[in-house]
Amino acid sequence: KDSNSLISVSELSDAIRKVDAGISFQESLEEAIHSIALIDTNNDARLNIDEFKVYMKQLTENAGVTSQEISEYFLMNVIYSTSGNTWREEAMLTLKGDDIEEKVKKLSKYYDVYNNVHMKQLYELFDDDDDGTISFEEVALGFYKIKGNMSEATKLAMELVLMTDEDDNRRIDYNEFVRLIMHVCALEGEKSEDLIPDFIIAMYFERDTNLKDRSIFMIANEDYNVYQDEKDSLNEAASIMDALKYSKTQKLFELWDTNNNELISWEELAIGCRKFQQTIGMDINSTLWLTKQVMHMFDEDFNRSLDKREFARFLVKFAEMNNVDLHGLIDTL
Repeated sequence: KDSNSLISVSELSDAIRKVDAGISFQESLEEAIHSIALIDTNNDARLNIDEFKVYMKQLTENAGVTSQEISEYFLMNVIYSTSGNTWREEAMLTLKGDDIEEKVKKLSKYYDVYNNVHMKQLYELFDDDDDGTISFEEVALGFYKIKGNMSEATKLAMELVLMTDEDDNRRIDYNEFVRLIMHVCALEGEKSEDLIPDFIIAMYFERDTNLKDRSIFMIANEDYNVYQDEKDSLNEAASIMDALKYSKTQKLFELWDTNNNELISWEELAIGCRKFQQTIGMDINSTLWLTKQVMHMFDEDFNRSLDKREFARFLVKFAEMNNVDLHGLIDTL
């Protein structure tokens, strides 16, 4: 649009919305950022003519049409469509231009590392048990092979695993591993393409561990698990508090507490579970088993009933186990 022979995020975002009027500003902005980052070979956060040809080729392949057909379709929409970014949105993009450019550059570097064949090889070497993910122990032992110092390796593993384990499942997947190694490269002040081959070579050599090294490793592993246990407890406590504060939780508790004694008995829980199973089409023959499991897991004071906090904890865990929104589950119940 500014005739500088380069396409910026703002310009691509506007074109995307002209082609697809149903897409929101935020969606088009994210799509433009990721599209440029994937193809931007010179890391200038823009598409030159050669990079734009790659972009159009990808669109052609994804759409299953010819390059002429998609080019004509884009051309007609970009020229004649009345949709696109508003002047307010364009003003915001101008104001945030530097931040957006920096995001594209960082994402472009990430994609470069992500698609590096050596990175995938390094990931497989760290994954000692071949289960497709990497544990804290595997990260620490991998760093030990690279660093040759157990104290330094466990300290680095602790810092980076806690930083990059985004879903807090105590496992590092490939996406998280890429970010972890990028942090290591940044700490070393070296480019990833220079360090990764060195890391791979180091991983092929076994290092002997003495009693002191093994003690350091065991203490670090225990510290990591204790920290994660405490973090899980805090997260659960926050979720329970959220459930207790939600007004419909109190209503649900009152509906299930048929004798109004501020406790849900085994029998009341069974009736509530059966109604829920009937609502969502579950086999009601499992009601007694489900009730027994719930009471066993959440009756903390062993009085064969659930108070409000125990009931809220049951709701939180039930939502997690079924991967559903907590408030949505309560509404359904």
